[in-house]
Amino acid sequence: MVSIHRALAAGADPVHVAAAAGSSLQEISAGWREWAQGQLLLEARCPGLGLDAALHGHIAAVLDTAVPEADVPADAG
Repeated sequence: MVSIHRALAAGADPVHVAAAAGSSLQEISAGWREWAQGQLLLEARCPGLGLDAALHGHIAAVLDTAVPEADVPADAG
């Protein structure tokens, strides 16, 4: 998931990231969101080690645009 995160953070198109990962947009979105939740918790406990809230918001918005809400599993967000 770290590679997917890094690609999205660098501005890669989610469609291309999904294709490179051999997954669907829905799968990378759900997987990233699950991973990111843990990283947000890590950041809250140990500042500087986890995912910054601003970057989380940016990538979440990119994924929201790429994957319509109806296509994201309810437990993914």
